[in-house]
Amino acid sequence: MELLKCLENWFNDCATCVKWHDCWSDMFIYYSGVRQGSVMSPLVFNIYIDDMICSNVNRNAFIIAHADDILLLTPSVSALQNLFRHC
Repeated sequence: MELLKCLENWFNDCATCVKWHDCWSDMFIYYSGVRQGSVMSPLVFNIYIDDMICSNVNRNAFIIAHADDILLLTPSVSALQNLFRHC
């Protein structure tokens, strides 16, 4: 229960800004996604998508996940579209 409270607090009211060259945007709150740069983000992301990766939707499709990146490999565009919809 304490871990859940910790994670909820970690994700509530997350604020960030965008840097482009030497310019910074105003701060804004974001409501979804993993926090960039956090050491826990890859773990939380992989826990979230684990069921999808392990479901083995199609034997000719492969889902490779590393940190917070996903690679979808299929033999055809239509198979890729089906896998993408599943994801």
